[in-house]
Amino acid sequence: MGRSFYDFQVQMGFKEVSDVFQYEDVSTKMKNQFIFMVEKIVEEISERYYKVEFWQKVINRINVEYGKSVRTIVNPEEKVHEAFQKLNNEESLYFFELMLEEMDDYLSFDYDEFVKRVNKLFLENSFGYEFVEGQMIRIDSKFIHQEVILNAIQLLYEVEFESASTEYMQAFNDYKNGNLKGSITNAGKAFESTMKIICEELNYSYKQSDNAKKLISTLMNKEFIPSYLQTHFSGLSNTLESGLPTVRNKHSHGDGVIEVEVTDKIVRYALNLCATNIVLLVEIYNEYIHQG
Repeated sequence: MGRSFYDFQVQMGFKEVSDVFQYEDVSTKMKNQFIFMVEKIVEEISERYYKVEFWQKVINRINVEYGKSVRTIVNPEEKVHEAFQKLNNEESLYFFELMLEEMDDYLSFDYDEFVKRVNKLFLENSFGYEFVEGQMIRIDSKFIHQEVILNAIQLLYEVEFESASTEYMQAFNDYKNGNLKGSITNAGKAFESTMKIICEELNYSYKQSDNAKKLISTLMNKEFIPSYLQTHFSGLSNTLESGLPTVRNKHSHGDGVIEVEVTDKIVRYALNLCATNIVLLVEIYNEYIHQG
C-alpha cells in the first residue's frame, strides 16, 4: 500500500516525501474495504434472488469491459471480490465507477450518502481521487497543488521550519479524517509558526502569544519584505490579514450564537491560502539570509 505524507512524516523525518496524496496504488486494503461496504449494502436491501442477480450483472460487465473470463454459478460476490483484487491500478479506478454505477441503477438505497462514505474511505487511505458526478477525479484538481502545496512542503523541509511543517501536515491529516475545524486550526498554526520562526531566526522581537495580524505587522515594520515588493505587499497584507486569520478565527475560536458550518470548500481554501503564504514568506527568508 502506498504511504501518505503523514505516514512518511512520522517514519522518515520529512526527508523522503513528494506528495500528500498517492495516486498510483489502489491498495489491497482499500479494495477489501470498498467491497465489504458494497456487500453490506447489498445484503441489507436485497432478497437472495436479487442479490445474486446484482453480483452476476457485475461479473458480466467485468467480462465484457475488461476482457476477463470470470465464470460462476454460486457465490458470485466472492468471484467479484477475487476479480477486483486481480485488476491493475488503472482497471481498479474504473471498477469503482462501474460498481457505483451498477448500484445506482439496480439498488434502492441512499446513493448520495454511500458516495460520501466511499470518498471518506479514499481520504482515510490518502488516495488522491474522489468520486464526483459518476466519475473518479484527482483530488489535486481541488488544490493549488503542484505549484503551491508541494512547493510549501519542500520549503518546509528546512530544519528550522520543522514545527511549522508538522502543523501543516497535521492540517492535511485532519482534513483526510474529516476533522474540518481541526484542519483549519492547524493550517493557521502552521502559518503563524512560520512567521514566528522567521522572527526568531532574524532576532525580531515578538511574543509567542502574537496572532497572525501582529506577526505580519512585525515583519512589515522590520522591512523583511524587500523594498521593491512594498507596493505589492500592501495588497498581500490585506489578503493575509483578512484571509486565513479571519477564516481561522471564525471557525476555530468558538461559533457564538450561530452555528458555523465548516465545509470542504472552506477547508481547501484555508489549506491553499496557508501554503501560498508560507511559500512567499520562506522564499523571502531564504533570499534574505543568503544575502546576509
